[in-house]
Amino acid sequence: MPNDIPSSRRDTILARLSLGEPVHAGALAKEFGVSEDAIRRDLRGLAAEGLCRRVYGGALPVVEGARPMAERVGEDVHRKRALADAAVRVIEPSSLVFMDNGSSNLALVQTLPSYRNLTIATSSVTIAAALQHRDDIDLLVVGGMIDRMVGGAVDGTALEAIARLNIDLCVLGACAVSAKGASVPMTRPTPVSSVR
Repeated sequence: MPNDIPSSRRDTILARLSLGEPVHAGALAKEFGVSEDAIRRDLRGLAAEGLCRRVYGGALPVVEGARPMAERVGEDVHRKRALADAAVRVIEPSSLVFMDNGSSNLALVQTLPSYRNLTIATSSVTIAAALQHRDDIDLLVVGGMIDRMVGGAVDGTALEAIARLNIDLCVLGACAVSAKGASVPMTRPTPVSSVR
């Protein structure tokens, strides 16, 4: 993909990302007086160069050492199992649970007890594949463009679909968070409509 981003826009976006700040397509579109589609194209171009990581509505800085979920699945298995065991205790029978991408969430679905009459919604290809054989769980796959690094849909289409769900419990992955803190500085998120 050729890089046709105007240099001032490119420099501003890259400067914010280099400071560890997420960027939001809507805010950038207003700031530069262009369409959100133009900003999304800019971010896709930067992501193709490995300079950012596309997420719902914008982009994040590239986290050093970030690797695809398939490579992380076998790491810290005991910790992931402990997290999964704790999470199972808060999942109520007959509830709608959303699980995003993540190797810890994969460990959770692998430990779910049978016949709790759950509906699991996920944007993760791997988690959907792990659940597709379970006849005691209704599976709802949230679609959109699949980010191969993440292993699931992380675009605006997925966000819109998730926002329409009446979710009882949301289990988010914790990639880039460790006992030492987040790998990317945390900032106040842009409000998203309630999913409850």
